[in-house]
Amino acid sequence: MTFSEIVGHLGFDNIHHCNWDPFFAACEETGTVVCMHIGSASLMMTPPPDSATVVVPILQFTNSLSSMADFVFSGVLDRFPALKLAYSEGQAGWMPYALERMDHAYKHHTWALGEHKLQELPSTYVRRNMYGCVFADRHAIKNAREIGIDRLMFEVDFPHADGPYPHTYEHLASQFEGIDEETTYQIVRGNAIRLFELDLDRDRAGAVAVAAAGS
Repeated sequence: MTFSEIVGHLGFDNIHHCNWDPFFAACEETGTVVCMHIGSASLMMTPPPDSATVVVPILQFTNSLSSMADFVFSGVLDRFPALKLAYSEGQAGWMPYALERMDHAYKHHTWALGEHKLQELPSTYVRRNMYGCVFADRHAIKNAREIGIDRLMFEVDFPHADGPYPHTYEHLASQFEGIDEETTYQIVRGNAIRLFELDLDRDRAGAVAVAAAGS
C-alpha cells in the first residue's frame, strides 16, 4: 500500500489522530506493507537560498528521517506493533546515528518531558517495524549490522537519473564488493521476499543443503 511519508502536509489528518487507526489496523492484520517514497508529502526540505539545485536530492533523506521519527514518537507503533513500514529512495547510511540520537533525546532531552511515553526505546521500533531501501549507499551496506541486516533492501530507482540504470549490474557488484554472500543475498533479494511475502526462492534452503552435501 502506498502512503505519504508525512501525510499531514497534504491537508489530511496527521498520524497523531486516530482517524488513521482503522487503516493501520487493516494493514497490520493482513501483513500489508505501508510503502513511503520521499517527496510523497509533496514537500521536501527547503535548501538555503540560491544554493545549487543538486542540494535538494542530497537532502532528500531528511523526509524519511522525519517520517520515521514521527511514527516512532506518535504511539502508532505501540498500538500496532506488527505494522510494517518501508521507505524508498531515502538511503540508510544515516540510520545508525538517527537511532542513537532518538534514544538519547528521549532519555535525556528536557523537551521529551511530558510527551507521550513509549513502551520501548525509540530504536526498538525502527529495528522492529521499519525497512530502509538503498541503491547508492555503500556506507549503509558496509554497516548493515548496525542497522539490522534484515532491515535493508536494494532498489534501482529506475527511471530516475539518480539510479544506476543502464549499468545496474556493474553498480550492484561495486556496492557489494567484499560483502559476504548471505548479507548480499538478504539485502538484494531475501528481505524483500520475506517482507512482501513473495512466492520466490522456496527451494533456496534445499539447494544450499544439497550443494553443501555435494562438496
